[in-house]
Amino acid sequence: MSVISPKERKQKKDIVKKMMETQGEKYNDWLHGKHQEYIDNNLIDYMNIQDEKEEDPSESKESSSSFVSSEEKGKYDHGKFSNQL
Repeated sequence: MSVISPKERKQKKDIVKKMMETQGEKYNDWLHGKHQEYIDNNLIDYMNIQDEKEEDPSESKESSSSFVSSEEKGKYDHGKFSNQL
């Protein structure tokens, strides 16, 4: 992926915001939805990677920490992140 300059990033963000405003949408609401979508699509894989790191004694404990506890894993339904957190 190519490097995007801060100026170009801001220009594109401003364009998207203006376009969304004309349709009654809010940029931050849309962005939050994108974050949620990414979590929904990737959380289980992330948790599995973290579990594998915890099982590998050669990995340091610091690099294997997960932002979701073992108890929280039960709240996920087939890779979909619940809005309970």
